[in-house]
Amino acid sequence: MAMNESQPQVSESVRRGIEKDAKDVARLYSTKPIRVIHGPRQYVIPVNYFSPKGKDNSDVFDAGTTKSNYFGFFLFLPEYGGYTQDNWRDQLDRRRIQVIQVKDVGAERKQSVNKAGYGEPHAQFENVKRGLEGQPSFHVYDLVGYRPRNSRVDAVWVGTRSNGEFFYFRSHLAPGDPPRKDGVFPFCDVRYFSEKEDLYIHYRYSNDHLAKWREIDDAIWTKLRSWRVK
Repeated sequence: MAMNESQPQVSESVRRGIEKDAKDVARLYSTKPIRVIHGPRQYVIPVNYFSPKGKDNSDVFDAGTTKSNYFGFFLFLPEYGGYTQDNWRDQLDRRRIQVIQVKDVGAERKQSVNKAGYGEPHAQFENVKRGLEGQPSFHVYDLVGYRPRNSRVDAVWVGTRSNGEFFYFRSHLAPGDPPRKDGVFPFCDVRYFSEKEDLYIHYRYSNDHLAKWREIDDAIWTKLRSWRVK
């Protein structure tokens, strides 16, 4: 068998797309500061935390123009930096942390009886608890982990954040689980309202880094505090 027959082939259209992206990144990569207006808060964030091709982006982003008044950004392990001129290439990069939403839930919603509705973590966990096994299957990484009552797939985790707040999140895999074969890219999904930060946050990262849950959570909030100017 010829060597090229045993190697995965890249179609011409894919190859051209990769080449075009590489040229665009070389031309448009930037670390210029972007002022993010988020209600009464303001942040100054290098544009490479949003995109590897941000040179021509507006210098100001008003989160109030989005439907739910939020913004998001990307971080990469292990340094928790933004996009470089190289790390954009792998769309399934296991080092990437996607912060999908940072938003203010509003004073009215915080007075709501439905606390889970705005992301209060205790209330969220109580809502899903009835569907979980009675006793946790896991005690690892300073976390307690539960399986769904009628499934051996996925896990729900509870723990304590560095600031003492209750923490709740989900993952596609638990320690010792075999790789998934359903095409799902396994990740940890975190969504909660922090009373101390007075913000709701939603972020995801590769299931490979479950053990780093607290480090990742700390790093995200440290970035937000370092960027905040108002």
